[in-house]
Amino acid sequence: IQANETDPDVLNSADQMMALAVQMEADANAIAVTANDINTRIDSSEDTTLALSADILSMAGEIGIMADRILITEGEIGIMADRIVESEYLISDSSLALADNVTIVSLAGMDTTNLLIISTSDIITEVGS
Repeated sequence: IQANETDPDVLNSADQMMALAVQMEADANAIAVTANDINTRIDSSEDTTLALSADILSMAGEIGIMADRILITEGEIGIMADRIVESEYLISDSSLALADNVTIVSLAGMDTTNLLIISTSDIITEVGS
């Protein structure tokens, strides 16, 4: 149009159309850059999401292992508590048996002492007579 046309209005319109075409091309390039940036960010966020997902899965596994260890430890604590109760019972029972034996020995000792006193008294009585 610009090469063959002489009408100034047509030439002016052609110049405006060229300017608009150049502007549209620049806008299209800017949109393409923005679209590429958005795609890159989406890809990065997908990678980040997948990495986070893998990390969360790994942590969940570790938490499961820790929970199992806690349950095992609680079971072992229960066993130890049972043993402590049993030991306390045995100590109490042994203490009672020991106290009974001390009482028996003490009573036997008193009987022996009484026999010695009686024997000594008899000897003194015989010697004195």
